Amino acid sequence: MKVRRFKKEDLMQVLDLCREVRDYHNQISDNYFKPQDDEYEQTDFLASLTDDNTIALVAENDGNIVGYLLADEKEVAYLRAPKLMHICNLGVSKAYRNQGIGHLLMDEIIKIAKDRQVDEIKLGVFINNSPACHLYEQYGFKAVEQRMSLKLRRINDENSGDWRWSRRSQLCGSYAKIR
Repeated sequence: MKVRRFKKEDLMQVLDLCREVRDYHNQISDNYFKPQDDEYEQTDFLASLTDDNTIALVAENDGNIVGYLLADEKEVAYLRAPKLMHICNLGVSKAYRNQGIGHLLMDEIIKIAKDRQVDEIKLGVFINNSPACHLYEQYGFKAVEQRMSLKLRRINDENSGDWRWSRRSQLCGSYAKIR
C-alpha cells in the first residue's frame, strides 16, 4: 500500500471510488446528494496536476486506487494565522475501510501541510459519519464551528392529503490547528 500524488491515468478509478463514497454518504445522510456528475467531480483532481494549491492524493494497492484525499491551500487575510489547508474530500473503498488507509492519507496531507508551513487544517464532516469523525478526532481535530442546515421541502402528508414543510439539521464543520 502506498500513498502518492494523483496522476491523470488514475482518473477513471478515482471517479468510480468517488461514486462509491457518494453512495455511502447518501446512505448515512438520507440521500442528501444528487447522482455524481463525473465532469464536475473530475475538475479538482485534474486541477491538482497544474495548480500547486490543489492537492490530490491516492492510496494505491497493487495498481488499484483504494482511497483518495483532495485538499486545497489558501491564504485568508482576515485570520491571525492566515495560511489554511482545507480537506475537501477523503474517501476509502468499502473493501479497504478500517485498514489504516484513512490514516495513511491523513499522515501524508499533514506532512505536506507542515512542509508548506500551513497554520491550520480545516474540514467538514457529517455528524452521523462516526467512522470519519473518529478518524479526525484521533488526529486532534476538534469541532470549533458548526454549520447548520434548514431543509425546506414539501412532503405530502398521506393521512390528510395536506402538504407541509419539513426541516432537518444536517452538517457540522470541524478543524484543528497544526502545532
